[in-house]
Amino acid sequence: MDYQSIIIYEGQWVNITLVSNFWYRAKILSVTQQAVKFVSEDGKTITVTPDAILMIIPKMAGGR
Repeated sequence: MDYQSIIIYEGQWVNITLVSNFWYRAKILSVTQQAVKFVSEDGKTITVTPDAILMIIPKMAGGR
């Protein structure tokens, strides 16, 4: 995905699918043109490039 499409999710809980078919329930911590940093539900902090993200689906308000 491109940077502009991802930055709108900064600070939100989302479902993230990577191009490698790994997926995470995560909170996006920060977004730059070079990196997207998020923390998964199990507490792991992960950093990927924006183009490694295939899809982001926002979680419903009030729940993880």
